[in-house]
Amino acid sequence: MTKWYKKYIASVPILLNLALLIAVISLFVMESFLLDIPEVFSGAEALGKVYYKLCISMMASYLFYFIVIHLKTVKDKENINTFVGSKVKAIIDNYKAQIKGLVSTVESFSGKDELSPLEIQRTFSRTNEISHAPLYLSNLGEATWLQFFKYYKKETEDDIKKLYIKIQFLDSELIALLAEIDNSQYYKIIDVLASIHPHSCDVSTLSSFFYNHSILCKQLEEYYDKNLSAYTIV
Repeated sequence: MTKWYKKYIASVPILLNLALLIAVISLFVMESFLLDIPEVFSGAEALGKVYYKLCISMMASYLFYFIVIHLKTVKDKENINTFVGSKVKAIIDNYKAQIKGLVSTVESFSGKDELSPLEIQRTFSRTNEISHAPLYLSNLGEATWLQFFKYYKKETEDDIKKLYIKIQFLDSELIALLAEIDNSQYYKIIDVLASIHPHSCDVSTLSSFFYNHSILCKQLEEYYDKNLSAYTIV
C-alpha cells in the first residue's frame, strides 16, 4: 500500500492533492453538518451551493487528470527510467571495472571498489612494472594499461551519448553529473597520452586525474542509488 501511494498518489503535484483534500473535507462537512442549519448571512445558501458544485467539479477534474494523464505519466517515467537506470549503472560498472583492474596489481587491495588518493598513486605506479592490463582486446590481444583505460573511456562515452539522446527525460542533476564525467580532465589526458605514446604502459601521470574522476563516479552512484536503482532490471 505504501509503495502504491508513493508511486501514484505522492507523485501527483502537491497542490492538486491539497485541492482534492480540501474538496473532500468540504463536501463531508457540508453533507454532515451544514445542510440543516440556518443561513449565517443573507445569500449564504446560494454561496454554499456554488462552493458545493466547485468541490464536485474539483473531484471530477482530479479523477480525469489521475486516470487520463497521471497514470500514463507514471508508466512513461517507469519505462524511461528503466533505460536510464541501465545506462547509468553501466557507467558505474565501467568505473568499478577499472578499480578492479587496478587493485589486481596490488594484492593487499584486492576486493575493494574505492581507493584513496595514496592507494591510487601506488597502484598507478605499480602498473609501470606490468606490461599488460587485465583486458583482452579481440583485435589487439592483451591490452596495455593505456588501452585498458581508453577502452573504458569509450564504453562510458558511448553510454553517455545514448543518455543524451533522451536528454528531455533527464533531470538537471543527472545531466550535470554526466557532463562533468564526459568532459573530465581524466578523459582528456588519456587522449593526449594515446596520441603521444599509444603503446606505453607508463600511466602514472593519470593517477591524480583518475582520483577526481572517481569522485564524480561515486556521486553518480549515489544519484543512481537514490533515484534509479528501483527501476533497474538486474
